[in-house]
Amino acid sequence: MNLIEYDAKQSDNKDWMFIKDFRKVDMAKVNLIIQNMYRNIHEIDPEFKYKIKWEPSTSPYLSDGATHYDKLSIDQEYKDFNNKITSLIPKLMNENFFILNSSLYVPLLFLEKAPIDRILNKADKKDKIFININAVFNFTFDFQKKIVQFRSKQVSMDIFFRVFYASDPDYLEELKELDIVQKIKHTKEERKKFMKSFMDFYKWDYFDDIDIPSWLDRYLLLDYYREIFNDFYSVDNLPDIIKKVVEHYVDETEIDMAKLTSRRVVMTEYLIRPLLDMYTRLLYGVIDKKAQNFLPSINEYAVMTTGFNGLLHRGQLYDISNPYALPLINKVSQDIQIIKQGRLPKSWQRNDSTGYGRLCPITVSPQNMGANLVFTSTTRINKYGRVLIGHKS
Repeated sequence: MNLIEYDAKQSDNKDWMFIKDFRKVDMAKVNLIIQNMYRNIHEIDPEFKYKIKWEPSTSPYLSDGATHYDKLSIDQEYKDFNNKITSLIPKLMNENFFILNSSLYVPLLFLEKAPIDRILNKADKKDKIFININAVFNFTFDFQKKIVQFRSKQVSMDIFFRVFYASDPDYLEELKELDIVQKIKHTKEERKKFMKSFMDFYKWDYFDDIDIPSWLDRYLLLDYYREIFNDFYSVDNLPDIIKKVVEHYVDETEIDMAKLTSRRVVMTEYLIRPLLDMYTRLLYGVIDKKAQNFLPSINEYAVMTTGFNGLLHRGQLYDISNPYALPLINKVSQDIQIIKQGRLPKSWQRNDSTGYGRLCPITVSPQNMGANLVFTSTTRINKYGRVLIGHKS
């Protein structure tokens, strides 16, 4: 198996690495993230049982006997129902490239948003702040409309904070002084509305005796992302992260996405996004007890097709049906999730001085300056993908 063991608590003599080394470290987190997901589901309901297995797999297009993928197999069992998930995850060959359909592909990396992101334009009046928990779970705090959005659901900010910080009346008093909440106490019906309308848990009575912030922190914030927030903001739990959002709003903190200090490099999160979607179904299903309806299945090639083709530049780099070799490049992309009508935010279309010597401004999409950036080989980042601009390249 091509996954090296990764321990966040383990430290070496330096706190940085080069891009080529980061690929190997980031790929090593795939197994740990998946293990974290399934432990969480089993912890919620011990009747849900699973068995994870990794084994090497050979490309169906090549006969050289080499193993180019790691085949992930997950046996799922819940009450009287069971199924099996298999998924092919590209193996990092010589710590440098993938082999897909007999072609060589250097892993594409994303220059992703910081864990806390802010829209800075006149229309939003600097009042919209995002929490990027992972590729699936993202919160949006719109202080202008006084709503909180999560997975296409929304609830009033007043109800959200009163339910979320019910056990912290002192903080609620602060929020009331800031005119973020109108009252301190919440009713049972408001708690029900929070879990049903916002979190989409219809078995809301499951949460009657559960501390909601602790529960959401435990199951929404996987360990991998917890470490990222701690690295950026020195907070590692959801209640404190949300307090940091309020702090950014009150202080009118600007987050300039053209600065490398407000970005991070990722690969794993996009690679396994289909598995993160699957975790969402499991998480909601095990609470609502949907039995066989929630045990998800996944196309064996979902990671390579949905994870790459579906999200990364319409698939022209990772098209497994393309028999021709593609150029080997180190390419870093903007977060395509928020690119609308083919346009990027203006702040992303310029080159900040923090990128000089670390990012090449020559792009493969000259019409969208800044849409695609090529990293220099001497860019230094830490194990969480944070670009260390203090180091000379």
